[in-house]
Amino acid sequence: MTFNHINRRLHLYLSMSLLPWFLVYALSSLAIQHRSLFTDNPRPEWTPRFERPYAREIPEQDLRATAASMLQELDLEGLFRVRRPGPQRLIITRFDFWSLTRLTYHITEQRLVAEDQHFRFDQFLIRMHIRAGFVQESFLSDLWALVVDIVCIGFVLWVATGLYMWWLLPSTRRWGLLALGAGWLSFALFVIGL
Repeated sequence: MTFNHINRRLHLYLSMSLLPWFLVYALSSLAIQHRSLFTDNPRPEWTPRFERPYAREIPEQDLRATAASMLQELDLEGLFRVRRPGPQRLIITRFDFWSLTRLTYHITEQRLVAEDQHFRFDQFLIRMHIRAGFVQESFLSDLWALVVDIVCIGFVLWVATGLYMWWLLPSTRRWGLLALGAGWLSFALFVIGL
């Protein structure tokens, strides 16, 4: 088997194995750019779950440990993000692909508000697109992040094998150069202009 055969097979099988990931990124990008294609209401609605008095010291450091402890205390363990948008609030977002729960702790008021965002197809796609990497303490989350890394390498290999095949076909070089030039020019114009 020659290098050309290996290259063609790699290009073919990479495109077949990367197909679900191309679809995820294509559909999720459409959901981000054109939410009206998926829903009449572009802003997801939050349904109140509870609001209650709550007293807890929030340290300046190690917010993840504090948030994990709060989620465990509330029987809401799982994947989460935490942020403190100011000295008065702590926001914990507990998530999976299907739904979100947002906990907002109003520190000075000692009040905790929980809200749920139920399944919507556009939000499902967006969560797949922006899924965080290796920060969660979950085997499946780490595996997802690893697969995304492998997919990114696969995209680069797919491009490289395609360029190699194009270069071996002299009859396609002019149109290929035109396509490459147009792609790079449009990319450069957006980078400079935006």
